[in-house]
Amino acid sequence: MGKVDFDSYFDEAYICFINEQKSKEETLKIMFNNLYERGVVKESYFKALLDREIQYATGLQTVSYGVAIPHTDYEHVNDEKISIGILENPVVFEHMGMPEISVDVEVIFMLAIKKPENQIGVLQIIMDLIQKEELLKSIKHAENKEAVINIIREYSTQKMMNGE
Repeated sequence: MGKVDFDSYFDEAYICFINEQKSKEETLKIMFNNLYERGVVKESYFKALLDREIQYATGLQTVSYGVAIPHTDYEHVNDEKISIGILENPVVFEHMGMPEISVDVEVIFMLAIKKPENQIGVLQIIMDLIQKEELLKSIKHAENKEAVINIIREYSTQKMMNGE
């Protein structure tokens, strides 16, 4: 597998600050609409995402925050992007691999991956990113979209410099 150009997945347009209290479905719908309106995902993406979330939960509890990484199959995707949802009020997801455990999620990475061979690489990078507590905190408390992108670019540059 080639190197994943992690930076290319992110754009200020795909960052959603969600300040009102919403359900999990409403939160995912806001993020889906953001991707759909820009042609990144197909209309079928949202239902496929919800169906997959029931079968394979994507919530993860990190030291500081609950994080979710919802995604679905590539046939529902037109372009490779990652939407980031930063929630003022947590929403409940089931824990990845342990659906009986609930996670109060405050940061969501919604993946739109077109090439199946990129999915593992992107997931690995995100898993690495969310385990860096300071990084996750700075994303959660970022003042604006530009700040979020800068945090991710900095992280990505460091990874490349370290030859990861």
